[in-house]
Amino acid sequence: MITNKEIARIFDEIADILEVKDEGGFKVRAYKRAARTIEGLTESLSNFSSVKELKNLPSIGDALAKKIYEITTTGKLNYYEDLKASVPEGILELLYVPGVGPKTVAKLYSERGIADIESLEMAAKNHEIQELSGMGKKSEEKILKGISQYRKHKERVPLGEAYFKAQEIVKSLKNLKAVEEIQFAGSIRRMKETIGDIDILCASKQPSEVMSAFKALDGISEMIASGDTKTSLIIDNMQVDLRVVEPDSFGSALQYFTGSQFHNIKLRDLALKKGLKLNEYGVFEGDRTIAGKREKDVYSSLGLSFIPPELREDQGEIEAATEDALPDLIEIQDIKGDLHIHSTWSDGRNSIEEMVDKARLMGYEYIAICDHSPAIGITRGVDEEKLLCEMSEIKQINDNLDDFRVLSASRLI
Repeated sequence: MITNKEIARIFDEIADILEVKDEGGFKVRAYKRAARTIEGLTESLSNFSSVKELKNLPSIGDALAKKIYEITTTGKLNYYEDLKASVPEGILELLYVPGVGPKTVAKLYSERGIADIESLEMAAKNHEIQELSGMGKKSEEKILKGISQYRKHKERVPLGEAYFKAQEIVKSLKNLKAVEEIQFAGSIRRMKETIGDIDILCASKQPSEVMSAFKALDGISEMIASGDTKTSLIIDNMQVDLRVVEPDSFGSALQYFTGSQFHNIKLRDLALKKGLKLNEYGVFEGDRTIAGKREKDVYSSLGLSFIPPELREDQGEIEAATEDALPDLIEIQDIKGDLHIHSTWSDGRNSIEEMVDKARLMGYEYIAICDHSPAIGITRGVDEEKLLCEMSEIKQINDNLDDFRVLSASRLI
């Protein structure tokens, strides 16, 4: 079954190709807006039984509804396949290079015949890019830096994607009778910006039942490895590793597999200095286990206050925990507002009033409306006349509120 995420990606790529071919305008905006609508849906598009039902969705007209229905019923979209065939294969990959947008790709292709990352890198190194109108030495430096960043993160997934997939998997397995405890670990738990793979740790005395349920999840495209206590799968294009450990070792295993590597090395050195041994099975004094079932006990057995996963990078957190001087992390309740919000005045999906209502429910004290100006180019911008009208609407909203403030702004870059 094709996912909403995959359909949104198809629409995004259609918009990008159209813009590269300079066939954009309202079509580009329509596909981009539809993609954002699809990403925000909580119900699978595959559950919609007709084009008529799909047309009830925001930003989905008749033409787009028919395309979605074609994808969900056949697994592909002929228009998308024909569009991809109309441009060189490497063109789309260029768009993933930071700082290289559709207009730049169109210029590079039409004026220099650059259609893949290798050609782009060579042209930048040979200083051919700065010869193009509107581009210079800084453009070349920016492109080379972007290529380096892209290659570094190519095999990694943004935290925003991996985190919710990990939550979804944990939720699917959590209610199994065989599962005593379950938690994601690794770089997701440390809230790193990008994730290599998803690590999930489970405490159970019946690992075979847990593994069977794991291998029956939706979205599996490949089984990399399968064992009694560890299985690795590709789920929705992300590698997911599940480890099952004994309940008495869950805390120490969670600490170990959360990392980071350098944090763990420092902890093991500290344990040795105290005459202890620390590993994924527990903390030991000779043959006696002194901690292991609870992660908090692992740290306390070493004379440390509990160190939140986000701090475990060997950046002084262990020394601070020794002195009970760890900083307080920002919590959700500490966030008082949002200073970058788009509304239906440009490419947002909700009105200002709707977002004010939601923000107040979240406990916020302010938001800033930052709709696109015409300078952005690729989206419907709010010009001076519309901006004055938008500011007037914001003033009326503020006049009726005592405990909340809406700020006016305009996105220029």
